[in-house]
Amino acid sequence: MKRIDKVYSRLCEYKNQDGVDANTLSEALGLTRANVSFDLNRLYEEGRVMKLSGRPVKFIAGINVNSLHKGVTSELDRLGKESPSLKTVVDHAKAAILYPPKGMHSIILGDTGVGKSTFASLMYKYAVESGVKSKNSPFIVFNCADYANNPQLLTAQLFGVRKGAFTGADQDREGLLEKADNGILFLDEVHRLPPEGQEALFVFLDKGTFRRVGDPEDRTSNVLIITATTENPTSALLKTFTRRIPMTLRIPSLKERAIDERLGLVKTFFREEAARIGHEIHVSMNLMKALLMYETTGNVGQLKNDIQIVTAKSYAEFLTGKRSKVELWSADLPLYIKESLFNERGYRDIWNRLFEDDLDSFTFGNGSKVQSLTTKENTIYDFIERKIGELKIRGVDEKEIDTLMEGYISEFVSTYIEKNKDGLTKANLANIVGSDIMELSDRIYSHAISNLGIQYNGNTFVALALHLFALLQRVNQGSQIENPQVRVIKRKYPEQFAVALECLNMIRISTGLEIFEDEAAFLALFWLPADETIKAKDRVRIVVIAHGGSTASSMVDVATKLLGESWAHPIDAAIEVSPQVIFDRLRKHVSENPTTEGYLLMVDMGSPTNFGMEIEEEFGVHVKTLPLVSTLHVLDATRKAISGVSLDEIYRDTIAVTPQSMIPGLYQNEEQAARYVILTACLTGEGSSQVMKSFLKSNLQYNKSLFEIMAINAIDRESLVSKVKRINEERPVVSLVSSIPVEMDIKSYSLTEVLSLSAIKEIQAEIDLKTLIVNMDQVLKDVLVSIKEDGLNYRVHDLIKGMERDLKSVIPSDMLPGVIIHVACMVDRLVSGEPVTPFEGKDEYISGNWERYDIVEKALAGFAAKYGVKVSNDEICFVMKFFEKDE
Repeated sequence: MKRIDKVYSRLCEYKNQDGVDANTLSEALGLTRANVSFDLNRLYEEGRVMKLSGRPVKFIAGINVNSLHKGVTSELDRLGKESPSLKTVVDHAKAAILYPPKGMHSIILGDTGVGKSTFASLMYKYAVESGVKSKNSPFIVFNCADYANNPQLLTAQLFGVRKGAFTGADQDREGLLEKADNGILFLDEVHRLPPEGQEALFVFLDKGTFRRVGDPEDRTSNVLIITATTENPTSALLKTFTRRIPMTLRIPSLKERAIDERLGLVKTFFREEAARIGHEIHVSMNLMKALLMYETTGNVGQLKNDIQIVTAKSYAEFLTGKRSKVELWSADLPLYIKESLFNERGYRDIWNRLFEDDLDSFTFGNGSKVQSLTTKENTIYDFIERKIGELKIRGVDEKEIDTLMEGYISEFVSTYIEKNKDGLTKANLANIVGSDIMELSDRIYSHAISNLGIQYNGNTFVALALHLFALLQRVNQGSQIENPQVRVIKRKYPEQFAVALECLNMIRISTGLEIFEDEAAFLALFWLPADETIKAKDRVRIVVIAHGGSTASSMVDVATKLLGESWAHPIDAAIEVSPQVIFDRLRKHVSENPTTEGYLLMVDMGSPTNFGMEIEEEFGVHVKTLPLVSTLHVLDATRKAISGVSLDEIYRDTIAVTPQSMIPGLYQNEEQAARYVILTACLTGEGSSQVMKSFLKSNLQYNKSLFEIMAINAIDRESLVSKVKRINEERPVVSLVSSIPVEMDIKSYSLTEVLSLSAIKEIQAEIDLKTLIVNMDQVLKDVLVSIKEDGLNYRVHDLIKGMERDLKSVIPSDMLPGVIIHVACMVDRLVSGEPVTPFEGKDEYISGNWERYDIVEKALAGFAAKYGVKVSNDEICFVMKFFEKDE
């Protein structure tokens, strides 16, 4: 027997899934360690053994997965067949699932967008197909990034909670380990698990037992754990944790795969799109070539998204009759993909090998149902069909639908692709502004270069594209800005202004929008020589405050690189740093960087949203606060500040181009600011307000992720009312404890009422009610049959509050939760098609309460229309009864 066969035979005798290292085998065989190590690595290259992560390197005998699973071709097998670069990782993944007795915990490595989540789901499907897991076994996905900064909440999510373990734990709750019993738990972005989370989890991996938070009882769960990360596990994870994850599966990036394999992916994605829309897709040869050549910084994920988006646009035109079939041409591609065709000559040999000589197009679908290799993501098609359906119901004619859909799709596309954080390429910019604006920017950019004879750098193009994006958003919303420097620019830079007018006409023709001539003055600024600028005596200062170790710095760094000037100032608010320290940093910056034009604070959440008031009072300067921040907002605001735009205009424009989903209102995420605020206030100084804040925190029971007790001060009664109103606009103020009486629609208490505890019971009751309403989100999901959506509790609550205002009748607090459930269930019954319960004496009741009927009918009709149903007179009468006094 050869030495290598002896090594393999002895390795097979070890049944420990922790593996065996070369030193142990060498001692058992009486061979040198060097020879055994050499043979083990040869066996690994031949695919007969597997390496486990950690040091020293350990090996286990490979499982012959084909012999264990004969006659069944899984989706995992098909992936390995269509993507040769994944053949080894697929075999190892199958071995990890089949390894006796319960499988082998795994970690999936790979860059963003390579398909780690999809691969984990295919491993689960393979476990079911192979009979290792039952068809009803759970597959639970948990993104560790969601709770990275809250170890206690993360522990509660993983292990569960015993009632009374901490404030807000009002019932026993299962953790993910229990929910995933006899199934698979997938922990995505596992590198975001804090050390406490890793330590808690590896205890379970070691012993197979765990305890709920606050519970002394040991519990067990039969869970196979799959993790995934974009980071190097040796540096991003604890060694004690990685040692307990024996199987490492690395998925190569798209750049590392052969072009044949990329062609297979492109074909697969088009087949999936054909299956989703239920129509054949006809694709030109040039478009196929472009998809094979362009640089995808977002890996397989970006390739898939780009294919889906270009298909969606053609599908929309097919639905509106603009195209007779779903066909795609290279002209349909955004510029950053289409420009790859300029390099086609270098690929000629590859095209000859891949494609037939007489082939000029591809057809996908052929009327057959395609089984997807990836998770279903047909949101964009649902969006298109829903929008077209809505427009047709409203009686909009076909030509107008076609025009409107172009704008709707562009808006959808601009937020559809996940923003790529690595690199500032045109592809990334297109993901922000959309392909249409990229193409328009390219035409304007080229026109200016050819007419002015100046070579502009990439920063100019980026700034122009962002400017056009903001401009068109603003004009579409009926708002345009006057440029006070039109005459100065026209006189000082006549050549640039003339070209800018031509560019303005190009924009008008391309968009069909009427845009003021003032815009030409803005465009002319882009064509100035590098050493020229419109000097302003002073400019607005931009300050970005965001939670995290480098969140604000990263956004400001992007703005600085793209705009070529360092103007925005970042303040990184690490979670462990107190708000006072962050405020002191802001004060220092304002003190050292004075401006008469004011400051724009761009903040993400929490206490910094209130810093502006303090800065205004201390420094006597105008401050505006935007309670939202993203790279796009920082770019646009900073560019305007550099150009000398006023503070009010920057603030108004940034709000105008903000998607509604980014405007604070519903604070449902644990990492966002608390949803409700309780204010303590005093005049001059913070003495009594801080004392009252501490007193309330000691005497009230509340969930800190839902409620924040905030101390404020003011110089007089008018200033206090103004502050409270501004805070209430951003987050509802539950109650105000003040040293002076104020006339407001907010429940207020005096210091005496609170210190004597007479008001504590009322404030606690309001906290309990709002907490109950928040928790009703999950209750409604469990109870309702047809409507399953996040935030329904808030929407119904807002509906009821609106009726209360219009009817001038307030529903008692103890009844409000029941009314919310009644209205939600009513709409759910209508969606489900269930019969309506008759209201006895309906006609007489309506005739005697016409005013109330009219208000309730209009409110319910608007709400129900969102779900495509109509509320009957009977249902309206039942809701009217809730607003009768003394009932």
